[in-house]
Amino acid sequence: MQSFSAMHMHIVFATKDRRHFLQNPQLRLGLYAYLNGVCQGLGSRGEITIGGISDHMHLSVDLPRTLAGADYIREIKKAGTTWIREQPQGIPEFAWQKGYGIFSVSYSQLAKVNRYVLSQEEHHLKQPFEVEFIQLLKKHKMAYDEATVWD
Repeated sequence: MQSFSAMHMHIVFATKDRRHFLQNPQLRLGLYAYLNGVCQGLGSRGEITIGGISDHMHLSVDLPRTLAGADYIREIKKAGTTWIREQPQGIPEFAWQKGYGIFSVSYSQLAKVNRYVLSQEEHHLKQPFEVEFIQLLKKHKMAYDEATVWD
């Protein structure tokens, strides 16, 4: 029998120490385009939606059945770090925060999540990333330790 998988994920991760490394909109858009290709190369199928602001990013992707979430995110972060450091306007000290959030998305909620991912700049005029991330953890009933959530 053939194997089938439909694991859509909302992934969130921040820059190291939530520094505003991604302030340059052209750098950010270039990174999103590059990471779209990385996600496809890792085996994601279907629509890949990427958005964020200067200190973090969101991805809405189908997790390939051949990779665990942690491995998928590690590869995305590694590729993104290399790409940013190698750009003419690159940032040699660029790094991502160690942690991340990965949340399952029901197909019925996919369009809503994609709109949310693409509206990050508008969203963060009203709410800081730290509040947003804690709300995502609570919404998904995830236990967390306030003292270590930002490591």
